[in-house]
Amino acid sequence: MRTGTRLQEPWAGLVSRYQGHIHLPGPIFELILLTGLAGLCIRRSRSAAGLLAWTSAVVLLVVPVAEHEYTYRYVIPAVPLAFLAAALTVRNREKEAAQAQLDLPVTP
Repeated sequence: MRTGTRLQEPWAGLVSRYQGHIHLPGPIFELILLTGLAGLCIRRSRSAAGLLAWTSAVVLLVVPVAEHEYTYRYVIPAVPLAFLAAALTVRNREKEAAQAQLDLPVTP
């Protein structure tokens, strides 16, 4: 019995074409992580969801490197979490709260 991976079409071609066009440079990813961290340091934009997403992204980056060795494949699951953390911490929660107050129905 032979073990290992085999290329399955059409998925292998799809992933190959995707890798040729989509690229996230390391400094841009670092900027996204720092944006999330900066948002967590600012009191008005701090949220539990942002903290959870940012912490999860950092843990997904640090633990595999501490256990094994660094390869770029360990970054892939952390990218969506880093973007989510940056989006959750950069938003203006005070503006959203004021908008929610305006949208409340008036009770007599």
